[in-house]
Amino acid sequence: MAAIAIFLAIILAMAAVHKVVAPERLATAAAQLTGMASHYGQMLSLSAAALEGVAAVALLFPDTRVLGASLAAALWSGYAILLWRRRGQSLDCGCSFGKREKPVANSSIVRAAGLAVLAMGPIIWPTEVFTVEAVFAALGFMTLYLALDELMAIPKPAWRHG
Repeated sequence: MAAIAIFLAIILAMAAVHKVVAPERLATAAAQLTGMASHYGQMLSLSAAALEGVAAVALLFPDTRVLGASLAAALWSGYAILLWRRRGQSLDCGCSFGKREKPVANSSIVRAAGLAVLAMGPIIWPTEVFTVEAVFAALGFMTLYLALDELMAIPKPAWRHG
């Protein structure tokens, strides 16, 4: 479970940094995703970034791992619900690094829900010690996650229709 906690912390930290580095794009994405007025987007995006940052740091320490995992599960559950409400609508959900305005697909909803389910692991088994192997396993998970993100970005892949 240590590898899962590290993996989730990396994803959360990357998401928080992403929101700080591209504030205009992700403010627009947050407003569109929630259905709120665009002037609330910046507040929504930075609030999400703050929660993601707190959850990422909390996942790294044994005493706060359950808190971090709980925050992560709540955040990703919220994202999954918001994506579900917008399924089929064309928007840039801010779910990946590049600006990709496309219809919200089931794969994006499943990815957010899957991360929420993964976040339950450190809640159930919170006390595992980090090892070097866990760090490398987390980096391996991250590589697979980023590869999946790129596969999901292909607009009409031939393997979906073949």
